[in-house]
Amino acid sequence: MFKIDIGILWGHLRSSYKTIIISSIGLIFALGIVSSTIIYSDTNNPAIFQNVLEQYNRNRYGYYYMPHPNNPFPDYNLRGYDFIIDARFNGLNINVSTIFQLMESKISEKAAHFQLEDKIKSVNLFLKSETYRIELNTSFKQLIPETYNSENISVVVYEISDEIKSELEDLVENSGIGIVPTQNLDLMILNLQSRNDFKISTDIENPANITHYLADNKVEINVSAIASIDQLFYSSYPNTVETLISDRSWGNVFAFVPNLKEFSDRIKLEIGSPQLYRNFYLSGGIRLNYANFNPNTAIADLKQLEKFSDRTRDAIIAELHLYIPTNYLNLQFESKWAFEMAISAVQSMTFGLLLFASPIILVALFVANYSFGLIHRSIKQQIGIYKTRGATDSLIFLMQLVDFSLIVFISVIFSMLLGAPLSLLIIRTDYFLSFNSDSITSIVVDLPNLITMLFWFGLFFGLIINSSRMIKLSKMTIAETANVTEQSEPYWYKHHLDYTFLIVGLVGFTILYLSIFERWFELGPFILLGLPAPLLLIVGAILFFSRMFPEVLSRISTKIWIKYGGLIALSIKNVIRHKQASTRAVMLIAILITFLISFLSIPYSMIVWNYNREAYILGAEGVGSDAVYSYSSFGLDNYYNETLIQFLEENYSEYFDGISPFVKLNFLGSSTGSIILINTTTFLDAAIFPINPITRAGLEKDMDLLRENTSSYNLLIQQKTLEYHGLKVRDNFTFLYSTDPINTTKFKIQDSFEFWPILYFQKYSDYEGENFYGISSFDQFPARNSSFVSSVFYIEKSGVYLNFKDGINQTLVASWLEGNFSLSIDLLSNRMQTYISSTDFLVQVGQINLNIVISILIATTILLMFAWLQMIERKKELYTERALGLKIYQLFILFLLESLVLLISGLFIGSIMGVVLTEMFGLFITLGPSIPPYFSIFALDLILGSYSIILVLAFFGALIPAFLVSRQDISSSFAGEG
Repeated sequence: MFKIDIGILWGHLRSSYKTIIISSIGLIFALGIVSSTIIYSDTNNPAIFQNVLEQYNRNRYGYYYMPHPNNPFPDYNLRGYDFIIDARFNGLNINVSTIFQLMESKISEKAAHFQLEDKIKSVNLFLKSETYRIELNTSFKQLIPETYNSENISVVVYEISDEIKSELEDLVENSGIGIVPTQNLDLMILNLQSRNDFKISTDIENPANITHYLADNKVEINVSAIASIDQLFYSSYPNTVETLISDRSWGNVFAFVPNLKEFSDRIKLEIGSPQLYRNFYLSGGIRLNYANFNPNTAIADLKQLEKFSDRTRDAIIAELHLYIPTNYLNLQFESKWAFEMAISAVQSMTFGLLLFASPIILVALFVANYSFGLIHRSIKQQIGIYKTRGATDSLIFLMQLVDFSLIVFISVIFSMLLGAPLSLLIIRTDYFLSFNSDSITSIVVDLPNLITMLFWFGLFFGLIINSSRMIKLSKMTIAETANVTEQSEPYWYKHHLDYTFLIVGLVGFTILYLSIFERWFELGPFILLGLPAPLLLIVGAILFFSRMFPEVLSRISTKIWIKYGGLIALSIKNVIRHKQASTRAVMLIAILITFLISFLSIPYSMIVWNYNREAYILGAEGVGSDAVYSYSSFGLDNYYNETLIQFLEENYSEYFDGISPFVKLNFLGSSTGSIILINTTTFLDAAIFPINPITRAGLEKDMDLLRENTSSYNLLIQQKTLEYHGLKVRDNFTFLYSTDPINTTKFKIQDSFEFWPILYFQKYSDYEGENFYGISSFDQFPARNSSFVSSVFYIEKSGVYLNFKDGINQTLVASWLEGNFSLSIDLLSNRMQTYISSTDFLVQVGQINLNIVISILIATTILLMFAWLQMIERKKELYTERALGLKIYQLFILFLLESLVLLISGLFIGSIMGVVLTEMFGLFITLGPSIPPYFSIFALDLILGSYSIILVLAFFGALIPAFLVSRQDISSSFAGEG
């Protein structure tokens, strides 16, 4: 009887180190994926954290800069305040200087108290007085349209800081008159109201004066400069735009003075004056420096920010009571929810990436099980020796437990060694299987957290793949240890689980498809049964192929052997002779290839789908929109600039293959829908149609139909709209656009369409045609009845489609057009570049690349294991083959062919299932019809490139066992057998 002591366990470990190392292979791969994913996630956490903050911050304030007349800065990408400050003062003789100093002092004091000094980027406070009156003298009033009510002008006065002084000087020089003010009662006027209400004329020789009547006092304010806001673009004047848009008061007069506090004091009213400063508004906010926030400490930082908000507000209010009897002040932590979302995103990213990599982790665990075939014989022999010498089941189980502990330890160590270089490679991802070698990004390794995570994952995975084996080995009898032959058919084979999975999967898939696409809602209770259908179909199909694999290969090898003989037939027979080992290898390779194709094709298809979607949003490679357009119900003459288009065609035709104007009209009142007006002559040369055919008659024919001379307006109508109103193509119908029955307009439906660019966001399927969507021509629509247009529609968008010639630098041309014309250019190429270079996209593609690289390594390892297993299992067969006359080089080639037969079989099965899985995903990508439709696109260059890498690695990997077989001494082997 063995005694349980260190000596026994040490002796066991010395004799078992090979089996321990081989048993660790699959677990190393599984933990290697976990390790590289954790490192990759930790490295990207700061970027993801900041990206989520910026994204949600933009979404929160996005409505302030969407196309709208109140937004004078269409090229500005607003980042709102993290803390919003709003204050209203109702008092007399307000000392603005004191208030400003007090607020800035308290903010600085509390920031230091809560250790947030380095996390505060800027504090912006603006004085806004909206209720006092400004009366203009004659010379200045001439600059304003007579219809404008000058009694209600609101003024927002800003101080000329060092950051904006040079920008204002440049702006005045380029698009204004006068000089930037330097005296206390000099000011610069930038604009009155919004861009489109009117523009200030700069055709004056001398600066005008504003007379500000304050009760009996009159203060003369010299307007030393006037500039046009139309030229104030963020790209050229970022600090000035930041100053103006932060206050969100761009419907007022913008004025600039050298010193805001002194200016406020100089125009201050006397106590008791009836024209008193009754309402003073102070607005602004605090911006945080996101780069100085650490995702690992973000939760603690969030708590500090909440305390900072509450304590700072209370401190300012308490101090203000000393100076102002009544006041209102609010300091609101506006981006709190954005921080919470960012923290949640960071916390869930690692889990999400691991979930995305779970199929490859699962295959790696199967590889661990497959690797037991290499050591199955030696472990049984070892257990048999222990049993014959009196080892109990408990002792053997203890030995297996020690082996298991070492396997986990080795796997954790080597998985970190595997994960670090993989992460270093993947962090340089710039596209699918494309890496930027110039990137200087370094990986971030949180070693304590990494080791802890790997230990628990290793323990969990190790128990999954080793627990049953340890129990089984510890209870094995001496007779069972003597049997080292291949086991009987696997459980799934004997119980026909492949057929079961296929049938259940097909039924579930049918139920799911009908309930979603055919809207058989009566199947609702059974929909949940259909959710696992795709997985059941894939697993069932792979098992079915695995069942058929040896049968098909057997028939092929027999026919080849009968007709030709040779090494190919012999290699196929050798593969299927050890059916379980080869079948498991083919299954694993097929699963890897299935996911490899899906990992490449599904995201690639999504990129193409996003391209089509953006093309539908824009309608062309580039769209030049009127930079000063507004929502309006006025006529179309202001929006259809034929002169500009002719100028571009005559002078810059070398840049464009097509230029065509458009206007999008939206219905007024309760009616909903849109009509797009196009130039039928130039439209097809400029617009993009990702899906063809768009219409039944064809686009060229439809352009002719829209130009057709009829007594009605010619229209193309969306198919759902047509069906909803019970109309048909070539029908005429009457549109009533006022309460007077005489005010009607006739339309003629020339054709219908399913999808149309720019109408992308209209959810046709949601309204089932209730909304009205159509296409008409400039040739007829505005000219035939302008009163109808102005009574029924308002202009939502107008501009010009631009189709660039190949090889043209679109960004450069677009910048030039924006700088010389009143255009804001939106490029399809820029949209897609933004999409594929975003942090979220690159992180996802990086994980995909990681999964693919690991898959290639695992596939190569499986082939190596199979080759080694063949060398072990076929040891006597090899001696027989050599004794029967096979030469050494023939055995060498035979081993290579066996690996290639296995690999090609796995590639074939995996390719079929990869296509099936990708197409199946495409059916459910949008859970119904999508605009534009989704099509599965297979990245053949990337897939075939991956196949080539696997083939090359498999070939060179198979050279090792093939070389060892060819070097074995046959005579000594037979002597040993004797």
